[in-house]
Amino acid sequence: MPDEIEVSIKEDFRELVNEYNIRRIVQQVLELEKIPPPCEMSIVFTDNKTIHKLNRDYRRIDRPTDVLSFCMAAEEEKGPFPFILPPDDITHLGE
Repeated sequence: MPDEIEVSIKEDFRELVNEYNIRRIVQQVLELEKIPPPCEMSIVFTDNKTIHKLNRDYRRIDRPTDVLSFCMAAEEEKGPFPFILPPDDITHLGE
């Protein structure tokens, strides 16, 4: 199974973000980091209001940030909101 890269772009940013280039960059990073397929990750391009809400709800930080990431690797599951991963052979990298 090939890598699954979910890219979500809020409508306001459709003209600014090239989904094809994002997928290409992610593929290159996966290769450089030697992350074998199959793997899965999600990338979202959104606004400060949404980032602010996500930071407040999941990180208890009441402000927007430039980047927000949720690592789903097993060694990172020590935080207050550990992810429960499906029992499959896919490396779930995060969101």
